[in-house]
Amino acid sequence: MIKNIIITGIGGQGVIHIASLLRKAVLYNGYSLKGCDNRGGAQRLGHVSATIRYTKDPNRIFASEIPPESANLLISLEATEGLRFFPTLSKKTEIVISNRIFIPTNQRRKRLPYLLLSDCEKAYKIASEHIYFFDFIKLATQNFGESILSNLLALGTGLSRPGFEDVSKSIETFLNGKFLEAFFFGKGLIERTY
Repeated sequence: MIKNIIITGIGGQGVIHIASLLRKAVLYNGYSLKGCDNRGGAQRLGHVSATIRYTKDPNRIFASEIPPESANLLISLEATEGLRFFPTLSKKTEIVISNRIFIPTNQRRKRLPYLLLSDCEKAYKIASEHIYFFDFIKLATQNFGESILSNLLALGTGLSRPGFEDVSKSIETFLNGKFLEAFFFGKGLIERTY
């Protein structure tokens, strides 16, 4: 069986950082790994994403691209960015979403309409039955004094879902101090909230 994870957001949110941690944990646990990063307009607050696919079968041949309706987990650090991966989602996909929207510069300058959070919520509810919205930036700021730790909160929340226990445990060994605290805090968010 292949596990398929998508992490997405905008430049500066730490998408690539948490994807690197996850890949390190996957390899540490002896999985075969595929995936790719998209660093589009990262320096201009543009789209950033990482796909991570892994399996215990060393002879399994698989591509970096996630097939339709095959994502096991989507972590989106910006509410609209996860919608780019709508075709990969299914009713079983675990979806962890930040409830923040950052309107792209070209949309703001031209004063073009953009998706509202309510639009995103409706779309995600069509895709899956397992959706968790959090204001990770607010939670990181209130609990740790640093909004940048929001990415570790989101990663912890995503990896708290069933089926990711081994990689989650390994990530704990790679972190310390406030980084580990933020990850642990994220792991308990769903249990405390839902």
